[in-house]
Amino acid sequence: MNQYHGGTNYGRSAGGNYNQPKWGHLKKLHEVLKSVEEALTYGVTENYQYPNFVDVQLYSYNGQDVCFMGNAHESYDATISFRNREYFIPAWSVTILPDCVKPVYNTAHVNVQTSIMVKEHNPGSFGQEEPLVLDCHWKNEHIENFERSGPPRGRTQYAQNGQYSFTYEIRINLRKGKNYLTLCSSTVGLAHSGAYFGNVPVGIKGVQIVNGSDGTVTRDLSTNQWVYKVGLLGETTKLFDVSGLSDGHRWRTELLSTSEQFIWYKTNFKTPLLPDLVVVDLKGMGKGHAWVNGYSIGRFWSSYKTECDDTSSCDYRGAYGADKGATNCAESTQKW
Repeated sequence: MNQYHGGTNYGRSAGGNYNQPKWGHLKKLHEVLKSVEEALTYGVTENYQYPNFVDVQLYSYNGQDVCFMGNAHESYDATISFRNREYFIPAWSVTILPDCVKPVYNTAHVNVQTSIMVKEHNPGSFGQEEPLVLDCHWKNEHIENFERSGPPRGRTQYAQNGQYSFTYEIRINLRKGKNYLTLCSSTVGLAHSGAYFGNVPVGIKGVQIVNGSDGTVTRDLSTNQWVYKVGLLGETTKLFDVSGLSDGHRWRTELLSTSEQFIWYKTNFKTPLLPDLVVVDLKGMGKGHAWVNGYSIGRFWSSYKTECDDTSSCDYRGAYGADKGATNCAESTQKW
């Protein structure tokens, strides 16, 4: 049921926040379908065809008749006569009549209030104006190795918009004897849904060592034994904790690092005076995980920009596509 809650997931859970009007509209649909469950499961069906892609599907069971009136035309509304009554069906919609008499639900008619959020700058706390720029402390995330420990070296790379895989190449120097290779892989959501979405491969698919002079593969490490660890060292030591347990970790204040990878940042701000919801703007932070007062508020990816056509209209009619109803073109997908 979580697939229509919304985008934000708290911690490592798959849940989300209510996203109206979608959440309420689909909740009502599930309630109607549940009320006619037996007729849909065990009923005898009849189908009545009308011109211009309009039809009525009837389910009869134990004295109950349930009707679904569908209009598959992308542009034209329809009015049909069924059992001596007239029914209006908007284009590209389905009307449900649990008793085949009174319509109680139509996919094109949304009767749920839309969530509207207006973001305003905090007017200040305890008579003091909130600064536009907050002072941050920072420290490196150390990538753990079961044999050795140390800060990550090299560079990072991520798949571009709409791509699910890429080849990562980096030049390394090997020493004689045993070498240790540590890789950090993270999947923070995928761009689109669609058919066979659950089969999209994620994570590291293969590792090869290539001779730098002639490009030949000298060692394929894909079948080597790998040891996996979930999460970061900073999560294990609870750098996000505000109870004082993480005070022993030295945070730096000088030369604020903004270009390195895998950096922990922390800052403080006073509780806003407004009684409304509080949002944090993480624009410019790239991709990561955020905590407030030790509580995970989920992951963010403010460097991922939506790609869509500014001239496209938000119309529910017609077949679904990845760019259908797209809004906030070229804006970050999850920065708030």
